[in-house]
Amino acid sequence: QEAVPYTRFDTALSRSHRDRIMAFYRRCLQRHLHAHDAAGLQYLAKNPALTPKIDSVLRWFPDARIVLLVRSPLEMVPSFVNMMQFSYRVLGVPEKSDALRDFVVDMARHWYTYAIERLERAPQENYIIVRYDDLVADPAGTVSRIYDHFGFEIGPTYAQILQAETERARGYRSRHAYSLEGTGLTREGIVSQFRDVFDRFRFSTGESP
Repeated sequence: QEAVPYTRFDTALSRSHRDRIMAFYRRCLQRHLHAHDAAGLQYLAKNPALTPKIDSVLRWFPDARIVLLVRSPLEMVPSFVNMMQFSYRVLGVPEKSDALRDFVVDMARHWYTYAIERLERAPQENYIIVRYDDLVADPAGTVSRIYDHFGFEIGPTYAQILQAETERARGYRSRHAYSLEGTGLTREGIVSQFRDVFDRFRFSTGESP
């Protein structure tokens, strides 16, 4: 229960508590950039844990550009549950599967809804929402759209990398099959709890037409 407020960071912690954490985070980034002599470079944070912190990120880093990558709940939720189960085992924390599953599903639900709601109140130039399926299917086109949105330029070397990734994507088959077995989840339950996400982003529910 102690962890719950941190999974809902912006909406569950006091402003002063959030600011202490964000101040520490900013100092860490400053040290990192200094150590790597990163003057003039863009820092990229690939960090899902920032999802419930979007308001704090925009307050502390007002020039931040946020890419919200949205994946189907049928892939994201069981993957998230499996990851947390693994983490609990590694840390030696007693695993109560039902409680852990409910905790993760509740967290995922908040992360989907809060992130979208908060970003839609931000200036459009600060964010873009991208479907994971689009990125996998067309890396070059999707990344170009992101760069264009933020006014960034794609250099020739990176353009070649993106084109190569797009060629690879045409024959890509995921090695991850996110089975619901052992998670206590059902397809019907996920679809019901996240119906708005499926509808908004046109994710397949696996239901018969």
